[in-house]
Amino acid sequence: MDTLLFSATAAIALAMKRTAAFSVETMSAQSLANRFPSLTEFSEKQKPVKIVGLLFSAGWCPDCQKDVPKVETVVQAAKANDASNLAIYYVSSDRSAEEMMKSCNHSVFQSIPYENGLERSALKRHFKTCAAVERQEVGVEDRQFGVPTLILLDQASGRVLTTDGVSDCVRHVDTPEKAMDKWKALLET
Repeated sequence: MDTLLFSATAAIALAMKRTAAFSVETMSAQSLANRFPSLTEFSEKQKPVKIVGLLFSAGWCPDCQKDVPKVETVVQAAKANDASNLAIYYVSSDRSAEEMMKSCNHSVFQSIPYENGLERSALKRHFKTCAAVERQEVGVEDRQFGVPTLILLDQASGRVLTTDGVSDCVRHVDTPEKAMDKWKALLET
């Protein structure tokens, strides 16, 4: 039991360390919704959630092809267990709307519409996260993260909980409740 408690504590400390090194303006949930209208549109259609995730990904990316199915598995299990805790939005770095439709599992993720290129670019700039090939195009000069990246936010405050959601999903693909427990614990810190 002590080992399990230590492991969870160490994982939270690591996530906090990585998040602390990630410098981004914390925005209230209302400010996020005002700045990124697609998030508002989707949140109005579903029940409120505690954690909002932004999955930056692309179908052409080999790491995304390998890791995003694991993210899907964890998210599906988390939603089946308690749908009120989590909503994930796909932020595409795909080259076309057709490519995005193929790479985004819409039964698991909402997506920022491909046609909303300005909004997708604004999210990428705000969170300093994009594919290397699009850095210049979207204006991310000080890129912190590539694709795939899953950034989890406290829905109530807009605070970044972790920038390491993909690694959590890869690590806990066989025990998805552990990923969700870790994320819920981050809400309390």
